Amino acid sequence: MWLVGDTRYRRRSVLGIAAALAAGRATLGGTVASVADRIVMSALAAAAAELSASLTGNEYPAPLRTVNVSTRSELDAALANAQPGDHIVLADGSYGSIRLAIDVRGTSANPVVIRAANKLGAALPGGFDLSADSRYVMLWGLNLDQANSLLRGVGHVIRRCYLRPNFDASGTSIAIAASAGSDCRIDYCDLVMYTDAETGGWNSGALQSAIRQGAGGAVGNMMIRLTIHRCKLVGGQTRDTYSAPYGGFITTAQNVTESEIETEWTVRYCWGAGLPTRHTIIEAKSSKNTFEYLHISTSSASGYVACRQGHQNTLRGCSLDCHARIFRGPSNNVHSCSFSNNRKLQIMAGIVKYTDFTNDPPQAYKTLVSDIKGPNASIIVGEKFNSSYMEPALGSVIEAVEPAITYKLHQNTTVRSSIVDGPPPIAPVTLTANDVGVDAPWQGEN
Repeated sequence: MWLVGDTRYRRRSVLGIAAALAAGRATLGGTVASVADRIVMSALAAAAAELSASLTGNEYPAPLRTVNVSTRSELDAALANAQPGDHIVLADGSYGSIRLAIDVRGTSANPVVIRAANKLGAALPGGFDLSADSRYVMLWGLNLDQANSLLRGVGHVIRRCYLRPNFDASGTSIAIAASAGSDCRIDYCDLVMYTDAETGGWNSGALQSAIRQGAGGAVGNMMIRLTIHRCKLVGGQTRDTYSAPYGGFITTAQNVTESEIETEWTVRYCWGAGLPTRHTIIEAKSSKNTFEYLHISTSSASGYVACRQGHQNTLRGCSLDCHARIFRGPSNNVHSCSFSNNRKLQIMAGIVKYTDFTNDPPQAYKTLVSDIKGPNASIIVGEKFNSSYMEPALGSVIEAVEPAITYKLHQNTTVRSSIVDGPPPIAPVTLTANDVGVDAPWQGEN
């Protein structure tokens, strides 16, 4: 550490001094010899702040204090003494199979950052447990392979992490179970699930998921306003039936009884190609969730994105080589999406009425569809899979769509050639594998 303000700074370049300040190898002196020196020092401080931001890509804030650790005991001690603005930096290696308890409180301006010294070099095979009382913690660059973690609390960020649940052929495997909190983010992560070939098969009671609402029953038990952004979806089991085993990548709630809870999750700019699942990929089972700018394809003929429960869920700006299914309502909406390769947008009839919150699946009610592209795709109004589907899709509105419309069990459907009730059109997104996941270039949080 050297002091800017003595004669040594005169023999160093401005860029060199700024780099030293940004890296913490130098500090500004409290007194200087001249007005000229003060002007130089002010410029250096500004340059150092700018360079520090560029060194991290603005992915995490500059540290107020850095604590380097290389063992689990050191990591536990750093967490026990953590203060807002701390960066706990993990050397390469494994930090144990016991779940890491994180009960610390950062602030929005100065979160507690737990990060790998080298991206994915530090492994937490035991996963993490962010407590319900924790606030503003960022996990960056951690390898969470074969780990089941708990995300609770407020204001947390999980960034550039590799997430794959442990394998349990008969039980529950969830990479991140989110509950009892609000306003968290999971972004620039790889969401990886086991394939049938990797596991050798599943028992009927198994559940595998990348991110799932981990508790339910009441708002206070659930994660509200979770943002999942620029994540890469990889793998997944094929599954012959809907429930044996369950295997959606992202699910906003657990049960039909939580349908009316407004969880307000946002899943955006996520990509997955050739996913093998025959059933759910991403699913809203609660209300006021937004799935936007998704680019998803499946290798099966029947995989889908779904608004399974809830009201005022939105699917927009997506490019889908998979199906989309809309249940319940009112006001579940699909806007400005493109469907390729004979895929279907299915507005569902139901086994029960949309007002029944004890059974499943419910009929779609007042679904709004507008600006849908795909000359080889189709829109099915009142789709039904068997004779148990006796409740018609009610009050659907379809505006300015390119695919052909097929009518099955429906009532009071309105079709218009132009947009009246829908929002202004937007272009469906085009993403590649390079735009998402742990190695994607930083493009901010929006």
